[in-house]
Amino acid sequence: MKHSGLLTLNIGGEGERAEAEQFYLVKAPKLNASAAPAIAKPSVTQAISDVIKAYDRLERAHHSRDERAARTALEKAARKLRLAANATPHTQKSKG
Repeated sequence: MKHSGLLTLNIGGEGERAEAEQFYLVKAPKLNASAAPAIAKPSVTQAISDVIKAYDRLERAHHSRDERAARTALEKAARKLRLAANATPHTQKSKG
């Protein structure tokens, strides 16, 4: 299966060992609307967007009192991305 890119996230606090997560981004085939019921599944695209926003917030909050909240938001967004990637059969998590 062809993939459109590789997303690598290195997440770890100051003084902590960074944990790297890598995801291959692949385009899922469109499903017939009548073939599958509308079940809310986590969106990998939305999860990636949330991670980017949380990372930007952390960069802006560097050395301020909002840094802890920003770091927590980034960790939460990364967990959502992990869940979305694992729930999407067309997204393959790389072993690295």
